[in-house]
Amino acid sequence: MPDWCQQLTNSKASPPVSVTYVLGSWSSGSTALTGWMAHLGGDTCPPHQLTNDPRTPDSFECKALRDQLARCRNELTLKALQDDRQRFQEWYQPWIEAQREQAARRNMPRIVLKHPLLAFYIDILAQIPGAGFIVITRPFAEIERTRQRRVWHPIYGATGAKVIYGQIFSSLLNQSITHTAIAFNDFRSRRSLRNQLRLSLGLSADKYRVQASEQWLKPPLRSEGST
Repeated sequence: MPDWCQQLTNSKASPPVSVTYVLGSWSSGSTALTGWMAHLGGDTCPPHQLTNDPRTPDSFECKALRDQLARCRNELTLKALQDDRQRFQEWYQPWIEAQREQAARRNMPRIVLKHPLLAFYIDILAQIPGAGFIVITRPFAEIERTRQRRVWHPIYGATGAKVIYGQIFSSLLNQSITHTAIAFNDFRSRRSLRNQLRLSLGLSADKYRVQASEQWLKPPLRSEGST
């Protein structure tokens, strides 16, 4: 098994319900990855934040989590609001434990969460037992092209991506947090990589779920990436 698969396997060893965080900027491919995992049985804690992009109307971002992040940090400037870390930690820890309990009752062994602003709270996220981190990467030029197609604010393109990825890798490296980086273009084009990832995360092998997850990634919806 490749080293990156073994790292993800190790991250799910202790608790009955593990939490995988998908880290990346807007327009990076994180929706494609998270949606794929959801189709394979990952619990994304719906309802989700919706978008005005017809190609990706469902962001697969937990709305409760997104709303709390927006109370802690300005999404359009990426600047912290007052007492953001304390406010996020006090809210997040009881919330995620409640989500894990609900997932266990539904016999769902893995929660999958994503939002670009999670980049600023990685140390808090890592305190949860069984936490694992996947960084979805994509060239800045491609991120910006998707942002322009959507006619979204510049922070949702290369401008924001440079800040967010800087924060992601600074936090992961400086705090020695095990993580896996996956290039979106590789994830989209290599079924063998997706199979390795599915196995390492213990996601469903049911043939109908696997078919649905593969259909989710087919063009044109995922051809230019997603948030």
